[in-house]
Amino acid sequence: MEEKRPRARHRFDFSGRSKTKEAPTTTDQILNSLNRQTQPSANIVKCFNTVPNSQMVDPKFKDVEMMICGNDPAAKQQVMRILKEFGWKGAIDIGGIENAGWLEAFVPLWARVGMSLNTWDHVFKVVR
Repeated sequence: MEEKRPRARHRFDFSGRSKTKEAPTTTDQILNSLNRQTQPSANIVKCFNTVPNSQMVDPKFKDVEMMICGNDPAAKQQVMRILKEFGWKGAIDIGGIENAGWLEAFVPLWARVGMSLNTWDHVFKVVR
């Protein structure tokens, strides 16, 4: 007869304010937790989930727009300017930081495509 173990729950406390906290499990929870607890005035812009690090600056695919999301319109405009300086065509704003999980969802697909093609220099492009 197989013994049933209780389900493990991981708890972390980096704030020094509470005794225990459950670890955030989604990108949204992580970003929201960082924003609320440690940097309440921080402006977060999420990007670069659809490209390898070798393509972040001076990408070889010049006609691709980077997908971004963030909690502050001015911060997103600044990131858009930086992306153009880096060599990107521009950015597609998919909304607030609560959409970060959608960008994170590209990562496993990006890795699977890389394994299938045996290359890690690929990017995803929105075709309109």
